[in-house]
Amino acid sequence: MPAMNSACNPDLSGNGGSRTVLVVDDDESIRNIVQCALKTLKYKVVTVCDGTEALDFYARSPGETGVVILDLVMPRMNGQQTLKHLKALDPGVQVIIMTGHRPPDLNEILADPSVRGFLPKPFSMKALVESVAAAMAGSPYP
Repeated sequence: MPAMNSACNPDLSGNGGSRTVLVVDDDESIRNIVQCALKTLKYKVVTVCDGTEALDFYARSPGETGVVILDLVMPRMNGQQTLKHLKALDPGVQVIIMTGHRPPDLNEILADPSVRGFLPKPFSMKALVESVAAAMAGSPYP
């Protein structure tokens, strides 16, 4: 779970953006904390609980999403499968991978050109904001 001093009160600055951050995680508390932190910094945020819902939103809203924050371990459709389908919808999709688990193929997943960041859980709000800002700016993941 992200580390946060108090709910909806990160000590960070940000300028949001015109494009949406899509947060995909089966853990409602993670979705809520990430949404709260990013909305405080003026980002538009949509949250969904699994890959199927993410694909539905992404397909219905072409060009609206600036970055997808994607959990790897979820029911119905895991993060790696979701990433594959997102890339089929939009080869230019920009994704930040977040996970509390380290699957054996994590390095391969992170090497995907669509991956613009990695947030190992627990992560700080500073790491979240820096990752989102870099991905929105189109910066490559190291």
